[in-house]
Amino acid sequence: MQPEIPKKRGQLRDTFILLFIVISCVPILVLGTVSLYSISNTHKKNVSELEKQTLIVSEEIINAFFNEIIDTISTKFDSLDQSNLQGSDVNWQQIYAEKFLQSNSAFSQISFVSNEGKEVAKYSKFSKSGILLNVSDSAMFKSAILGKVTISDVHSTLRGQTVTVTAPLFVDGKIFNVVIAEVSLTPLISSIEKVRLQNKGYILLFDKNGTLISSKNNSSNTQHKYISWSRLSTTLQGASLDALSPDDVYVSPVTSLPVVGSTRLIPDINWVIFVEWPLSESGLLVENFRHTILISIFISIVAVLIVASYFAYRLVRPIRLLQNATKEIERGNFENNVVITTNNELEELGDSFNTMATGLKRLEELKNEFVYVAAHELRAPVTAIKGYMELIFDGSGGSITPEMEHLLSPVRKSNDRLVNLVNDLLKVARSEAGKLEIEISPADIRKEITAIIDESRPLALKRNVTINYTPQEDLPLAMINIGSFKEVIMNFISNAIKYGNDNGIINITHEVTDGMLSTSVSDNGRGISEEDLGHLFQKFFRAPDVKSTEIEGTGLGLFITKELIEKMGGTLSVTSKIGEGTSFKVSFKIAKGPIILANSAN
Repeated sequence: MQPEIPKKRGQLRDTFILLFIVISCVPILVLGTVSLYSISNTHKKNVSELEKQTLIVSEEIINAFFNEIIDTISTKFDSLDQSNLQGSDVNWQQIYAEKFLQSNSAFSQISFVSNEGKEVAKYSKFSKSGILLNVSDSAMFKSAILGKVTISDVHSTLRGQTVTVTAPLFVDGKIFNVVIAEVSLTPLISSIEKVRLQNKGYILLFDKNGTLISSKNNSSNTQHKYISWSRLSTTLQGASLDALSPDDVYVSPVTSLPVVGSTRLIPDINWVIFVEWPLSESGLLVENFRHTILISIFISIVAVLIVASYFAYRLVRPIRLLQNATKEIERGNFENNVVITTNNELEELGDSFNTMATGLKRLEELKNEFVYVAAHELRAPVTAIKGYMELIFDGSGGSITPEMEHLLSPVRKSNDRLVNLVNDLLKVARSEAGKLEIEISPADIRKEITAIIDESRPLALKRNVTINYTPQEDLPLAMINIGSFKEVIMNFISNAIKYGNDNGIINITHEVTDGMLSTSVSDNGRGISEEDLGHLFQKFFRAPDVKSTEIEGTGLGLFITKELIEKMGGTLSVTSKIGEGTSFKVSFKIAKGPIILANSAN
């Protein structure tokens, strides 16, 4: 049958700390989580609002730029007469072209086109007038002749990115000519570059074909088409992205930086404005807040753990004191009062415990007194019975028949056990009353152990037990009481024989260490469980497995043995393992001079 494994009890301290942590830390964690969530949302909205304002400013700059261009080339000549313009010798196209070129630095070339689609004049800021072309098939000319202003896609030249703007020229309320202007985007890009979002935020412009209208920082990407970029194509379809969605945090394909971005479509020219703010700057503030909150949470939890441990210690310490005092009472020590000063129910519990201990001490004293008196009163009659039984068996009263011997033998054995029990009870009572006095002196324990072995030989032979003892020749003298020492060793050897196995082995050895002479009595018997070892030297204790056998005993032998050893100033230890055997080790001081008498009446 397997020994029952004791259930692991929960620690009150750990339970209290866990409860304290749950009560204290959960609100902190909830508050910290809510704070982080709130700060993150607020920060996201702030970033979105800043980017929105930047988009609005950028759109106003772009619209203002093109409105100025369109207003300039869409000048109405209502004060002139169409017939006068056609017949005049004055080159009015040159006059107005020069006026246009001077009025806005973005103009690089101006062409005047007749209603039939033939260029009638062309003027450039950077070169001589080129060859006059026929643009009647141009979609932009066709749109302008119908009265619409048209802006072309972005195209690159040696002087930078340019767009073509066509507009009708009205005279007397009718379209007299079409003006075609080549407009450099450099002034616009310079203006856009001045619009900054903090230190690192920037603006990107794209036309409807995905061409990047570049600044000097992104000039290497101007030949790349970004029309396949989902954010750009989504915005061209009319959506505006506001930096609030998780998808609005991305790695920019233009700058290769992690950014949070917003977009806006300029419907009149089908351009898209991107505002991109690198996370290294846009997320810095919220990261600082997040780190601050996390550090605060960590410090709070550490503080809670420290406080919880302190209060747990304050709570558990009185319980530990009561637990230790209970163990002392279990060992028969009623002198240690529990001192608890908590000014609460635990202090009252400690006072009640001390009152209980005082009552138990008095009860123990009454019990010991009763045992002593009862044993003392029993000793005379049982000794007398023993004496008369000896006389009967010696034939002093006449010969006894076999029938009488058969009937009286159990009486004799029972009386012998009763005499031993009474003597043991008297020893126990004297020891606990402080009346057990033992004188110690130097003695050669080898001689005493050899005598004990000879005395135990018949019992050992009966169970075929071998006793091995080969002492060292230079073994020193030990400070002992010979009679008590013999009783101790006899108890160890007899227990090893009784509780050991048939055909077993008992080994008796010595060891000299630190001024002490140790004697070990080891067997290879049944062994003692760890639980039983804790009760081995208590009065009247017998292991459950021993009680079920026919081996006789009172449970006082080892208790008395321990008392005798302590009265002689020695120490006792025991090791055992189920199925492998038990070893008792007793140690006494080595004699260092002439005979010394010690009277211990503790």
